[in-house]
Amino acid sequence: MTVIKKYRSYSGIVSNFVTLFRIICPQYTLERHCSAKLKEKAYRNVYVSFFTPFTDSVRLMHPESEFIQYEDGVGSYCIDDLENRFRSGIFKRINRFFMGGRLSYNIKKMYLNHPECYGGDMFETLEAIPKFNNVSDLEKIFDYKENDLYKKNKFIYLTQPLTETKIGEDAATIEKAILNTVNNSVLLRVHPRQKSENYSDFNIDYVRNLWELECAKQINDSHILIGAFSTAQFTPKMLFDKEPTVIFTYKLYGDFFENTEKTIEKLRLMYKNIGKIIVVENLEELKHLLAEFGDNKGNEQQ
Repeated sequence: MTVIKKYRSYSGIVSNFVTLFRIICPQYTLERHCSAKLKEKAYRNVYVSFFTPFTDSVRLMHPESEFIQYEDGVGSYCIDDLENRFRSGIFKRINRFFMGGRLSYNIKKMYLNHPECYGGDMFETLEAIPKFNNVSDLEKIFDYKENDLYKKNKFIYLTQPLTETKIGEDAATIEKAILNTVNNSVLLRVHPRQKSENYSDFNIDYVRNLWELECAKQINDSHILIGAFSTAQFTPKMLFDKEPTVIFTYKLYGDFFENTEKTIEKLRLMYKNIGKIIVVENLEELKHLLAEFGDNKGNEQQ
């Protein structure tokens, strides 16, 4: 197995020069960050879920390989061109004028858990990801630790690193207001890119097993998942055909989120009880819903 070391982050103009160096010297970059050497021009197919400096280096090292994309959460369904959407202007200019387009992936095939929910027209072929039902094997692979927090808590709040987006620091202020509304009546599931210490005043899942495994083992139809607009809110239904109540709070953040309504409608169509998919308009509505659903008693009886 090849282990990839995390790329170091830089700020300002230094970041641009480092990015340029990594693009120009892909073999050196990969040798520095991979525990085992990748073979040059030896892979017929290369699978990527998202486009990063690491995958760019792999792309340049394997120009003859066919690159195939697979699902990277809910964005794969509602953002039509992930390859170019998050690229900087300098990256696009380098690719066009200096690299002759060699950094373009030209992907024709996409694998999704539910191809019927895809809303775009970017790919020649859409295929379903094969179902993996042997949860016990996944527990070993991802070192699942015993955890009964989700059996004891009905309300689950799912955080997201929204301060990394165009919302910026305003996201933290808005989320604070939401958390003050839900108070300690929820169990917080902190996003992997966020620090638990930032939420130390709340009831937090410090075990932090893979969310997909918690969905397989603990989440059931009695749970209530609260979040802005998170892949984690779709996971129970899309992977395990479970139907917890899902409360989306993205409208409280303004008009930043795109294509949410179409994607949520796809989720509603998958549910037997479409009334369990809820989009709140304001904090008062959220507060009312929590009161309506009752206290945060557990789901161990399910």
